Amino acid sequence: MKRDIKKIRERNYNISRALQNNKNALGNSGGGTLPLYVKEFAELAFQMALLGATDPMLANTFHVTEKTILEWKNQHIEFALALSEGKEKADANVAQAMYHRAIGYSHDDVDIRVVDKTLTTTKITKHYPPDPVAGKFWLTNRQKKLWVDKVNHGLTDEDGNDIITMFKLPENRRKEIE
Repeated sequence: MKRDIKKIRERNYNISRALQNNKNALGNSGGGTLPLYVKEFAELAFQMALLGATDPMLANTFHVTEKTILEWKNQHIEFALALSEGKEKADANVAQAMYHRAIGYSHDDVDIRVVDKTLTTTKITKHYPPDPVAGKFWLTNRQKKLWVDKVNHGLTDEDGNDIITMFKLPENRRKEIE
């Protein structure tokens, strides 16, 4: 345990030192040194990606420009992979939550009450019914052709091809248009 704390302190020190050096490197345009990158930035980038951080947010956190973030992605594979994995994991978590919301779910819980001046705990199962809005959202994104929200008014089909319309302009209106 003491070793783990020592490693964490050392890692935090390295991150703090690198961030401080990057503050000093701001404003270096043309010929300035590239802001310092340390391998611990990859873990921080992963954590930020889980929270939905964008490149401008990363640049702000690391005290660098967006261009530097792009350079780090290109030069440090662990940084690029950390960002990619963080974004994928966050997206997967949201997709899983949306799926469970769409189909409904249950989970174990504990009900805590005071009955006759005595604290009572009871194991229960909470049920959440399916949410039709979440289900529709899921299907319109996953099965676009079957669950489209767009109404075709007779000008083109879903592939953009012209089709025969079901109405005719009155004769006098056609002459005005021509």
